[in-house]
Amino acid sequence: MSQEKVHCCDIMAKYIEPNCAHHPNPFDCEDALVKYNPRFDSYALYARFGSTWVTSINYCPWCGDKKRDLSDLYFDRMDAMGIEDALSGEVPEAFQTAKWWRDEDL
Repeated sequence: MSQEKVHCCDIMAKYIEPNCAHHPNPFDCEDALVKYNPRFDSYALYARFGSTWVTSINYCPWCGDKKRDLSDLYFDRMDAMGIEDALSGEVPEAFQTAKWWRDEDL
């Protein structure tokens, strides 16, 4: 499988943290609408209501493609390996990126 993520549609790809010279932080850029987390292959919409948070989405707002979130599977794998703090503990290198799910082609 290719190591580069191909998003469901061109519009989705356009709004995932665009390369903005004026706003290095995507929370500050009104053109950044979607956050993609490659580790979990998940998508979220930026919510800019005086704070910096995101809300997960299950479908693409533009083409309707079903989105997946591998975070539960990720944490189950961490538990199976005896890793209690999967976000800051001794996580194998492959699990620090999208490599863990890309190698399995889930």
